[in-house]
Amino acid sequence: RGKGCAQCNYTGYNGRMAVAEVWTTSDNDIILMNKGAGVEQLRKSSRQSTTFMAEDAMEKLLHGKTNLEELIRALPFSAVSQFRNLGGDAEAVTA
Repeated sequence: RGKGCAQCNYTGYNGRMAVAEVWTTSDNDIILMNKGAGVEQLRKSSRQSTTFMAEDAMEKLLHGKTNLEELIRALPFSAVSQFRNLGGDAEAVTA
């Protein structure tokens, strides 16, 4: 945890930052939607173009934008579990 300063009222934090899960539709996702593909087929395709919450959190941690203590406090376990089940790891985030 940061030591803090007068500007952050000695908390070590200044402001807020979102940790989010974002799906950016790919061309393949759009084609599947236009063809009326089923939910499971679209879900499988969308995983290729989704930044998962734990992946976003790990990237912010590795770039020094937050610290591990804050991520443990804020990140739901379900997001970490999902990231692990999909084969996510810290090395993939830094690549």
